[in-house]
Amino acid sequence: MKLFPLVVSSAFLLSAITVYGQNSIKLKATFNNSNLTPGQVYYSNKINDSVKVETLKFYISDITLYNNGELVYTPRQKYFLFNIENGNVETIMNDDPGRFDMIKFHLGIDSLTSVSGVFGDDLDPVNGMYWAWQSGYINFKLEGKTNVCPARDNIFQFHIGGYQYPYNTLQTITLDVHDKQDIIIEFDVGSFLSKIDLGEIFEVMSPNKKAMQLAGLIAGSFKIAE
Repeated sequence: MKLFPLVVSSAFLLSAITVYGQNSIKLKATFNNSNLTPGQVYYSNKINDSVKVETLKFYISDITLYNNGELVYTPRQKYFLFNIENGNVETIMNDDPGRFDMIKFHLGIDSLTSVSGVFGDDLDPVNGMYWAWQSGYINFKLEGKTNVCPARDNIFQFHIGGYQYPYNTLQTITLDVHDKQDIIIEFDVGSFLSKIDLGEIFEVMSPNKKAMQLAGLIAGSFKIAE
């Protein structure tokens, strides 16, 4: 019996890479695993009351992808501003980096960028994420209402930033990923709020020790969506 060589076209190989490769990374906001919508009321068992989130913005920067502990890819865009007003899910990478099993990124803006002056696009001050008086960026902003807050109109406000020692709030987050095509990085507001007492801590608006503590709790509320 005569055997013929198997010929695999480049188009088929490209198709196979596309199907089995990991092609996109997205950011998503939730409240206890439910999609987060500004102005919608959510119930928190932890605080035994309802919560309404009105503002959620944060910076993701310096994304790097690893496979078996080795750096395999760095996206071209360095900074990404997530804003819940623009939708619940935002795409931060649409490239084809090949295989990776870990993603690492910063929550916030690095000190060098903060002292270099203001920029455009996602770093433009018009986005409301820049402290002119502090000469630095707000890494994370969360505002909302709940009856447990003793503040006026029951409002809680967390504007977390700061790049100078000892209040550098920049956080490094490392997440393991599974073998799937699209990766969704999820920030769970409900998980974060469950870690603090909103009756005691409800307003942090400048770099300080509380901002440092909250930054760590915020970083611990990121995960890879199932």
